[in-house]
Amino acid sequence: MIRSNGIRDLIFMLLLVGVMNAIPGLSNAVICVFVGLCYGPWIGLLVNWAGNILGNYAVAALLSHVKLSHKFKQNKILDSLTHYRHPALGLTVGYMVPIIPSVLVNYACATMKIPRKNFILMVAVGMFPTSALYAFGGDALFKGNYTRLLVIVVLIVIILLLTRFVHQRRVEAATK
Repeated sequence: MIRSNGIRDLIFMLLLVGVMNAIPGLSNAVICVFVGLCYGPWIGLLVNWAGNILGNYAVAALLSHVKLSHKFKQNKILDSLTHYRHPALGLTVGYMVPIIPSVLVNYACATMKIPRKNFILMVAVGMFPTSALYAFGGDALFKGNYTRLLVIVVLIVIILLLTRFVHQRRVEAATK
């Protein structure tokens, strides 16, 4: 019964993932896992990925019409994102890491005037790993596959540790 959803439900879930992605401070992880649970790993991946891309695109489009506070613009993460040696790589990693608010990455892209084509590519590449992990995690929950769940948790931890390592290396390089 959980996996007997129609196209209308699929579109609703895609829009829900996008809207939740677009709201700053709100995590869409639970919904993305639920999408994987309802649609399986592959369709869940596509729904999560498309929803995350649409949500980030909507936020990036809105940022040019919104006046943000000085406090928002003085964020350490935002400063780090805008001062990478290779900005495209830094911004792509920013989308990849679930604990970095995507609104900050979107704002960094807007202030750096990243061309739309490059922006979409960075969002697509950056959102793919977490979209896949959540969809496959939801499927693993549905099937009771705890080995796959453990692998997914380990992969998420590796992504977080890799991000921390890259950030520390960047800070060390900046202080030299």
